[in-house]
Amino acid sequence: MSKATDLVGSAGLFAAAAELARWDWLVSPTFGNAKRTDLLAQHTAIQRTAAIQVKTRARGDFQLDVFDHAPPDANEWVVLVTLGERGTQPAFNVVPRNHVCLVVRMVAALKESEGKSWPRKVITEREFARYRGCWELMTAPAEEAPWMLRQWVFDYLANYPQPELLAPAAPATEA
Repeated sequence: MSKATDLVGSAGLFAAAAELARWDWLVSPTFGNAKRTDLLAQHTAIQRTAAIQVKTRARGDFQLDVFDHAPPDANEWVVLVTLGERGTQPAFNVVPRNHVCLVVRMVAALKESEGKSWPRKVITEREFARYRGCWELMTAPAEEAPWMLRQWVFDYLANYPQPELLAPAAPATEA
């Protein structure tokens, strides 16, 4: 990784940790010692714990690893951090891990069906726009979070179900 990439990642990690603390979470970074988890957190009032992977961008789209789905009781989250200009607050999309995994799988399958390779897994923020600032979702288990993905995902699922990822998923109305 380049120095610029490392700095962007660090800025996103610490911004997410700071925001979690504002929402009453005790936070500890793993500093790369856990493959799928950048932050471990425990809510001070409800004693819920969460494993959080942070993905950060300064511009462009989010580059995501190929995501393995989380077991239903794992309470794993992905925080997508968009850094703004210096002196501005970052934006956060707080998404259950399996929701991100589902989108990555769907896009990969669509690319494959078009005969295209997809070596760098790149996803736009608009796929997760309805999760912007949704820190309150984390007070319930990730498996109970509402599905707020774009309609194309649900249309795709009608033809290609992903049962290992889905508790009953009903499409949320698009804004």
